[in-house]
Amino acid sequence: MQKSSINASTNTGSTVSLTYNTDYDTPASLAKLAGSYSYTGRSGTYILANDTLVISATGSFTQSALGCTTTGSLAPRASGKNIFNFTANFVGTCVFPTGTTVTGVAYLNTKSSPYTILALGLNAGKSDGLVLLGNKI
Repeated sequence: MQKSSINASTNTGSTVSLTYNTDYDTPASLAKLAGSYSYTGRSGTYILANDTLVISATGSFTQSALGCTTTGSLAPRASGKNIFNFTANFVGTCVFPTGTTVTGVAYLNTKSSPYTILALGLNAGKSDGLVLLGNKI
């Protein structure tokens, strides 16, 4: 049945069961996205320190911590789905070298309480990436 669930397994015996979230079919909303998120994440090499990210009503953000400044933005995709394009730029002592830009996608789960955000992105060379999971606070 379309848009219901998927069960997958690997040749090593690992399995995953996923259920379709109808929230995906609602248009992405900057108004719902705006706010503060307590997040955790990692790059291909490093675990990110738990921190707070504040996203403005326009989808922009700036975060400074531990000698690293990250600026970026999120924008709804034209698809009409609950998906955002995101860009993050790093300057200073960061998990990515100064001047690195990471681009990718983000999903805002408004069916969860509190809202959660999941972002996935890659650097330009596709040699490293970023996974971030945050809870709205």
